[in-house]
Amino acid sequence: VTTAVLNGKLYVIGGYNNHGLGVLSTVEVYDPATDTWTTDTPLPSGRYGATAAAINGKIYVAGGSDANGTMAATLFEFDPATHAWTTKQPMPTNRYLTAGAVLNGSLYVVGGYSDGIYRNAVEAYKP
Repeated sequence: VTTAVLNGKLYVIGGYNNHGLGVLSTVEVYDPATDTWTTDTPLPSGRYGATAAAINGKIYVAGGSDANGTMAATLFEFDPATHAWTTKQPMPTNRYLTAGAVLNGSLYVVGGYSDGIYRNAVEAYKP
């Protein structure tokens, strides 16, 4: 699972369920102001081990592993105003189990695992 905070709400995105559901595309949103959970538009495809971050009012989900166990380089953008996902320019390196951070309006994706090795790549995406 990966998470991001936007507009005071916690977005819990994707993940893996070992009780028969496998890789998830779900998006669950917790609003602490009302102490409630809701669901939102699912990811275009399930992701496990992805990185998420909020930048300029949108949420970005980078990389991860898909339902077939294939490492992904995909980048999805979620707009909470329209509840829609858009596929953006993919990362140069496909990988999962990465770390991520936002600095000066860019999403940095660090490390991860793919093709049988741990990666030391650092890639940045500026919306």
